[in-house]
Amino acid sequence: MEPNSESTRPFLDGRRSEANSLEEGFGFRIGRLHRILRDAWGDKIANLGLSPPQAAMLRAVCERTDSGVRELARWTRTDATNAKRLADYLEHLELIYSSADPSHRQRRLLCPTEHGVKLANEVSERSAEWNRELTEMIGADEFRQLESLLELVEQVLEFKYFSEL
Repeated sequence: MEPNSESTRPFLDGRRSEANSLEEGFGFRIGRLHRILRDAWGDKIANLGLSPPQAAMLRAVCERTDSGVRELARWTRTDATNAKRLADYLEHLELIYSSADPSHRQRRLLCPTEHGVKLANEVSERSAEWNRELTEMIGADEFRQLESLLELVEQVLEFKYFSEL
């Protein structure tokens, strides 16, 4: 593609239609917001020695004890390889342990240790505090509306694109 072709000119001369504006893309905005939230959340839990994905996996293991890695990956919408890496690291930290599933020889069942439960409870308390802080920043009605809209978009997209999985 030529640097000054018709398809690149709107970007080169500073005039863009809404359809071409990166910031008008819903996915871009949600992705950017996700990164901002993840970084801010990471600061809130940094002294616990966990990254946001590790904290999420620990909470998932606590909430769905005796689940396998693939099941947790599906529930959290995380790549199975990444979920395994997170579970392995949490097991290394002795926050969770795995055992063989008697009904499936290749499946590992994940359970939290006592220390893992305590840490997950601390993460949960900080998460509730973070939600309260966000609510104060944007207002209670707006926060509830945002939660409802996010749930709606997630359900619609889940049904449309992943209901057959």
